Amino acid sequence: MATYMGKYTSAVCMPCTITLISKTYSTDTYGQNVGVESTKNVQGYVASVSANENERAAQNGLIAAWEATLWAFEYNDEMIVEVKGKRYSVYRYYYRSDGRVELYLGKRAGVVNGKNN
Repeated sequence: MATYMGKYTSAVCMPCTITLISKTYSTDTYGQNVGVESTKNVQGYVASVSANENERAAQNGLIAAWEATLWAFEYNDEMIVEVKGKRYSVYRYYYRSDGRVELYLGKRAGVVNGKNN
């Protein structure tokens, strides 16, 4: 069994650049809300999720993708994360006692833009 960041795991795990994406909204000249994204790159680790996590996510209509681990001080409740060029939603997070946070990333199950997720 392998370890990463002090935690035992049998999952595939790798160091990675994780992009945290926050969105703020402002009103344009026509009175419409316009979203503006800001990004922050951090270093962390990504691992595949366990079978139990996959099942738990599926019960809530989600497709679990990754578990990302990074320093807690770098995370400011961003709900969109990019890993390896793909965007995911944070559907759950857990602050660990060692100063790190685990982000559970996934996508909604179903059809988006005419394609199955």
